[in-house]
Amino acid sequence: MADNVACGNFQWHSTDSNRIDMNLWRTLYLQLQTGWAKATTNPLPAITSVNTTIRQNVSNTLPIPIPLLIGSYNTVKSNAFSSNLLSYNSSTKQISDVSGRTQSPYDPKTLFAACPNKNITTTGSENFIIQSSMIWNNTGKSISQIQIDFANGQGFQAVTIGAAINISYTDTGFKKWTIKVTLSDNSILQCYNEYNVLRTAGILYKVLMSQQIFMISIINLTT
Repeated sequence: MADNVACGNFQWHSTDSNRIDMNLWRTLYLQLQTGWAKATTNPLPAITSVNTTIRQNVSNTLPIPIPLLIGSYNTVKSNAFSSNLLSYNSSTKQISDVSGRTQSPYDPKTLFAACPNKNITTTGSENFIIQSSMIWNNTGKSISQIQIDFANGQGFQAVTIGAAINISYTDTGFKKWTIKVTLSDNSILQCYNEYNVLRTAGILYKVLMSQQIFMISIINLTT
């Protein structure tokens, strides 16, 4: 068996061109969680439990949650069979370990996925939060720092677990977030999101003021 998590056909490479949203986040979580291959208890709960936790943290009166997934898993080395690190029985269609092998047949990998539960704003100003109850981590490493570049001109900003942070935008359009986590062994993980700013706080204020002036004009005309 693999030393940690074996995820079958699961492969993920976080690059600058990849964008995590909640649909992809859930897909990655499901593949990682269901790929557990050891005889011990899976450290990651079922996706139904995860969805319940996320729903409990979503409300118009609450900051927008940012769930984090930090996972370790293993893939089979491309030379595992040719180098006699694993054997395949065509009759039983089973894969077995080879005793006395000179190296592990597995390559350790790390998955990091994080994104806001809501990736659009119509006000240009939102509160976000990373709750400890919404961090799923099977690596055995703790988080020492979380930083997010919200693409609002402020660069990377430190985010404290359990504390809301207010983010405002002065212009509209799609923004590329970069979420960076430093683990207790000083390893750094990054992933990227696309956040859509439909309207800024300044534009919303102008719209409200225009509506207020329009209503005053109507009142003056009718009195």
